[in-house]
Amino acid sequence: MVLQAVLLAFEAILAIVCLALAFHAYPDTCRTILWQLGGTEGWNSDPHARVYFYANYREPPPIPRIWSDEITESHLGISATSVVAWMIRVFLRCFQSNSRYSLVLFDAILIALWAVSVYGQLSSDYSDPDHPSRWPWYVVHGCDKLESPERGCCRLARAFLWGSGNLLILYLGRFVWSMYKSCRSGGRGDERGGITSRR
Repeated sequence: MVLQAVLLAFEAILAIVCLALAFHAYPDTCRTILWQLGGTEGWNSDPHARVYFYANYREPPPIPRIWSDEITESHLGISATSVVAWMIRVFLRCFQSNSRYSLVLFDAILIALWAVSVYGQLSSDYSDPDHPSRWPWYVVHGCDKLESPERGCCRLARAFLWGSGNLLILYLGRFVWSMYKSCRSGGRGDERGGITSRR
């Protein structure tokens, strides 16, 4: 019980922190700043280069997922889902004893959502062949040598990635443990049923 309470508290802290960071970054507090700095330094594509495509009546390459509106919106939605799921989890644990399978289903859904989130945060930028980027520059180069506001945005992105990774690990670990306990209890039930039938 103590361990479960600690995990629930840790989950609440991570989910609320991620929601606050995602809300602060929405809709475009930092995404374009990070993209522009990476383009200026030659670490990824340059968003200003897209102007030349429009000026020459050419279709620009698709915006990489890491710099798209979609990823910012998904961060906010997934973080809010985690907070709501945590509140439902607490309610079910307090008022319903037979909620194990519902909680396992919640964890499975959250694992899928946060796996997509982490994948998006670590996605590449190959839209400029001259400046390909396998990983986001703020993961590779860090934030300490930057000036404001780039430094703040860099730290926010890294903090959200850290929180996302920890939530993914927490949900995955709890899901695996729950499945292990279910299989173990199921096996014991079969053994008891066999003993009873032989008698």
